[in-house]
Amino acid sequence: MDSAYGISEILNIPGNHIKWLSKTRTVCLVPDSWLQSAVERTLSAYRWNNQLCLSDCDQYLALSKTTIPHPWKRISVKICQKSDDLISGLPDGPLVHSPETSSSLHGHLSEISRDNYLNLWAKKYYDVQPKQATSHKHLQKKCDVLQQYLERLYPEQMNILHVIKIYETDDAFYVIQPFVLHNIQNVIAFSPAVFKSSMTKPLFILYQLLHLLNQLHKMGLILGNVSLHDVLCDEKLWIYTSGLQFENILEILQSKQNQLEIVGKENLPSRTTRNQNVKSEIVGKKILNSQSQDVCNDASNSNRVHSYLDHSDVSIVREHPMCSRLISESDSLVEDARKFLRSDYTRKYSVHNLPTLVEDWVHKRITNFKYLMVLNHLAGRRMSDPNNHPILPWVMEFSSTEEEFDMRDLTKSKYRLTKGDNQLDLTFESHTFFKDNIHIPHHVSDILSDITYYVYKARRTPKSILCSHVRPKWVPNEYPLSMMRMYNWTPDECIPEFYMDPLIFSSIHEDLPDLELPVWCTTPEEFIVKHMEVLESDKVSENLNQWIDLTFGFKLSGIVAVKEKNINLQLVDDHKNITNHGVVQLFTEPHPYRIPKQLANKPEPPKIAKNVLWSQMHGLEEAALPGDRRQGSFSQTAQRPETATVILPRYYDPLASLNQLEVLYNLTSHNMGQIPPKLQQEDKNNIPDNAVHVMRDMHVFGCLMCELFLQPVLYMEESNAPLYKRWRLICKYCTENTALVPRSIQRAVEILLNMERYRSKPDTTDFSYPLNNWCRNVPTHSLTIVMSLR
Repeated sequence: MDSAYGISEILNIPGNHIKWLSKTRTVCLVPDSWLQSAVERTLSAYRWNNQLCLSDCDQYLALSKTTIPHPWKRISVKICQKSDDLISGLPDGPLVHSPETSSSLHGHLSEISRDNYLNLWAKKYYDVQPKQATSHKHLQKKCDVLQQYLERLYPEQMNILHVIKIYETDDAFYVIQPFVLHNIQNVIAFSPAVFKSSMTKPLFILYQLLHLLNQLHKMGLILGNVSLHDVLCDEKLWIYTSGLQFENILEILQSKQNQLEIVGKENLPSRTTRNQNVKSEIVGKKILNSQSQDVCNDASNSNRVHSYLDHSDVSIVREHPMCSRLISESDSLVEDARKFLRSDYTRKYSVHNLPTLVEDWVHKRITNFKYLMVLNHLAGRRMSDPNNHPILPWVMEFSSTEEEFDMRDLTKSKYRLTKGDNQLDLTFESHTFFKDNIHIPHHVSDILSDITYYVYKARRTPKSILCSHVRPKWVPNEYPLSMMRMYNWTPDECIPEFYMDPLIFSSIHEDLPDLELPVWCTTPEEFIVKHMEVLESDKVSENLNQWIDLTFGFKLSGIVAVKEKNINLQLVDDHKNITNHGVVQLFTEPHPYRIPKQLANKPEPPKIAKNVLWSQMHGLEEAALPGDRRQGSFSQTAQRPETATVILPRYYDPLASLNQLEVLYNLTSHNMGQIPPKLQQEDKNNIPDNAVHVMRDMHVFGCLMCELFLQPVLYMEESNAPLYKRWRLICKYCTENTALVPRSIQRAVEILLNMERYRSKPDTTDFSYPLNNWCRNVPTHSLTIVMSLR
């Protein structure tokens, strides 16, 4: 859809009331009644009773026009085009977790000491941390990233221009904001005396920019390659950014695309066919005050631009069924599983790959579903084979009435859970009395029988096949009617179809109803998504190694199998008839485990209580000498901090990773006769993404700070130049004439722009900060920079 046509049709604004400022931004002339209608979501029914003539519109839309008559207002409309191209997603959380800077020297030094401690811990963590697999969720469509960006940016924040309304169509978002007449570049160009008269005003601008950066980073957003032209301001020099420099941000996210695992477009949901106009609206909660004055006329108002429209929040209202939604991680897991089964994974993996495969699962480079399917393949199990179909664990009992699932006990086999210990003991002991080769002591007859397989798939299997395998006479009531009945009936494990195929619930028989779903889902698609989500959850991952030991591992044989009531008949009957299916034991040693999330090492150190001297607790200036028995003083029984016992947090185990590595080595060396492959480590020079984003924004801030004072020199230069060109040009002028920058910010400029790197390599286009502080996501001496600008 053409952008001009979209504004006229979607927003119901006549063409002569629109003036284009750029390819994606317009200024529009509307009356108070139109704004009221926009807030109430009735634009489609709004009637223009008094349109202005073309000459009046040109006059009122001119940027030099500071006042316009009542009831007309000027608004800004930003058009954000959608796209299905894949890019890197937004950061998952805040980019910085740094506390507020203390105003005292002691507090400032304490914060630096704390940061140094955190940096050393984090750097050592990244040095020894095995490389993790790149998650597919980091690669998303541009349209989804844009929607996520808009949701995160609002509600209203200081120095971020608030939104009146956002209209979404199949092709674009139309963001309506107040129109702010001035920007910093025009102030410098047309009113240079404003900043020359006092150093306080430029510092006030820089302070607000730092505050803006802090706000964005706390929301997990980045500023992007912003110029002084993008920094809006009112007559009192309160600055604003529209928050919609999305094109600049896309360039940053696009640059990471080649570093991520590419996910095919068939695994991501496509947007709906473009046959509808308005799909959803992002609306404010409070009603527009029709008597409020134009932004440009109300510079004296103490609330500044925010008085134009008071919105406490902005929320997304998805009213149209065609409204596209951001793909969830659970949806992606199901699609990823389907794609994996369609791939040629049976040829890709062999027993030779097992050591690497085990290590990949331990370090979360492969999902539980993929790992279990490969183990099934290595054990000789094949899809669609009734006697040797792949098996996966039942992970829940389906008996809960709410969405808080009743988890299945993975430390016991499903056969044991269904039959009970008494029956299994009776079965084992009853066969012990016989000394022939027919009655073999055992607990489990089969992991997945052909009868169970066809009962699972009864809704999709012809009656003739069901009668030949399950029972000769067709009785529909003999087949479980619900998932809960199915789970309680079967002694066997689950099959992959219940994690990926919604058709298994739909019956092809008229007298056999569809398989009834649990109460916490309404459709088969929703069931498999949540079922897969539970399979990949941390709670299941922490105990899955024990299920593997029971199904493919060392608990299938020996004394431990007797203890676990897991003696399998097919492994001990010494059958001599040739067969191509059965139970296969892959591991003879305990399977390595995934470290629980609460016990895993983290980039942040654990919180440990400090040991305080007795004298410090009672506020005494110094500890008492030995033998001094004054009441409240430090006695011989008081413990010095260096001799005190360090009490670790309950959920912190410093040996967890070492124990895990020991189990991994034990399995691969004893069971497979191989030394585990060398653990892949992150490149020590590979800075985390959050740190890259923050350092880039600080780099932009350094350029803006210099351009604020160098604008007379830089006026003829390209205003929308790439960041590296801006940096090199500023460094060139600052090196040739240091007097161009005030002395009060020269040290900050030296640090923020890394002038030393420019002096050593003037032709370089690769800007970077020193890496001694990269773990904490801030550039070197950033606290000092902030302190110098206070």
